[in-house]
Amino acid sequence: MGLVSFALRGNYRRYWNDLKVLSRQCRKTPVTLFIDTALCTLFFGSGLQDYLNYRFYNKSWKERGTFATIGSMDKATKILCPVKWSPYISNKLAFHKNYHAFTHRDYVNYEDGFESFVSFLEKHPSFVVKPQIGLGGESIQVIHRDEIGDPQEFYKKSAEANSIIEELIEQDPRWAKMSQRSVNTVRVVTGIVGSDVQIMFASCRFGAGESIADNIHAGGCCAIVDLETGKIKGDAMNMRLDRFEHAYDGTKYDGCEIPYWNEIKETCKQAAQVNNQIHLVGWDVAIGKNGPLLIEGNRGPGFDLIQIPTQKGAKWMVDDLIKRVKQYEKAEAK
Repeated sequence: MGLVSFALRGNYRRYWNDLKVLSRQCRKTPVTLFIDTALCTLFFGSGLQDYLNYRFYNKSWKERGTFATIGSMDKATKILCPVKWSPYISNKLAFHKNYHAFTHRDYVNYEDGFESFVSFLEKHPSFVVKPQIGLGGESIQVIHRDEIGDPQEFYKKSAEANSIIEELIEQDPRWAKMSQRSVNTVRVVTGIVGSDVQIMFASCRFGAGESIADNIHAGGCCAIVDLETGKIKGDAMNMRLDRFEHAYDGTKYDGCEIPYWNEIKETCKQAAQVNNQIHLVGWDVAIGKNGPLLIEGNRGPGFDLIQIPTQKGAKWMVDDLIKRVKQYEKAEAK
């Protein structure tokens, strides 16, 4: 991603309005903040949202350099998850096929044929429709069988939209109650070099309001997980940097124990070993009534999920993994 094309992707009108609000809080003019934003983009590869999310306006030059930004992660991903592997993990249909041992749910695609689609409908009165390629929980719908009208027409439209249809996940009741409607997930980020898999960090994600997506970019919130205990550490936080002490049902986030935590860790470690050429992955794990199941894997693992709540940079994790990958590849080439 070139610097110019990267810069042109921003919504500057909305950002300027954000800066005008921010200027009253930090006593800096919008122009000063905008110039500072541009310098951060130039030197740290940060995006507009990075500048706000990580409160760069209150951080020193040295502190800013410790954050994994959208620009630095774009460069890192080319090394840690080369683009040739993108279809292997980012396409949701391919993900089901490549990681079928961990997804634990029924699905159907238009390529399976109309008869397979009808058979799927007979087994599942409600189901999820999502695009094969998509980010941030966009365009995900829960459909009830009696709402679709003509099955043939629905099947045709799903083919035109290149959609995948999945069995609706029945969550562990202890986990489901913490949001109004969403499937809550745990994002577990793994790094693998050869056969050595390490969990770098984990974060819980909860939906807000009527949304079925828990993504922080779709109005949800996130909270850090203690890797040893499997308990949430501290409050949850959303993209506006609002903090939440309690979940939808009143459960206190801090100290809340995640069901099946050891099984979640083992699932992600095993999944990482399916293709050790994809060195860095953020796994989205749902917690079903019988244990964990993978929703998807993300080449962009989402370091904002740890950097927003802590307000501390985690770029060192990425740099360390790149170093170990290069050392391993050098040794293998001898």
